[in-house]
Amino acid sequence: MASQLEVELKLILDEPGHVRLAEVLAAEHGPGQVLEQRNRFFDTADRRLRRAGLNLRLRREALRDGHRERLVMTCKRAAAAAMGGIHRHDEWEAEIDPALWELPAAELPLRLPLPEPHTEALGQATTELIGGFANRRIEWHLPTALACLDRTVFSGPAGERIDHELEVESAEPDPASWRRRFAALGLAWREQPATKFARFLEHLQVRTRVK
Repeated sequence: MASQLEVELKLILDEPGHVRLAEVLAAEHGPGQVLEQRNRFFDTADRRLRRAGLNLRLRREALRDGHRERLVMTCKRAAAAAMGGIHRHDEWEAEIDPALWELPAAELPLRLPLPEPHTEALGQATTELIGGFANRRIEWHLPTALACLDRTVFSGPAGERIDHELEVESAEPDPASWRRRFAALGLAWREQPATKFARFLEHLQVRTRVK
């Protein structure tokens, strides 16, 4: 399985800004596609993937109206340190049998089309479920980018945390254009230095080097 370079601009919004930007994008580009996403992450008991700078995610994704559902395996490896809200990862992705969502975690390595870096890191070890989170995404396919407004719910010992953010995926995102747009709309924003996976681990009070 070949990897591709994923380049994303991630910006933090507050809830009112999230709502306002959704209205603006819908007015300009039509109603976005609403996706309800469930994410689960897996590793070995001794956290071999994390120690190798890798992660393994299964995402169950359904259209808001429930008419379509799919299961996607995504494997990632940081390609560069995040700078200015821009994140770069080597990414391997494949749509897989939805029945694998219910498969015991220990059996997953034998059933998933894992890329070579992950199979090497795992060796003969079995995997276990680390945990996961829910995300509500509205996405717009723009001429040169995929723009996604995410509302992510993290649950952990400290209770519930809800993050709102904009993700823009393209060959080379243009942060300046989004900053100008936010200024014109009067929206507050900040650069997002961490991925959802890193924030998920942080919320669980787990230290990690994986971003």
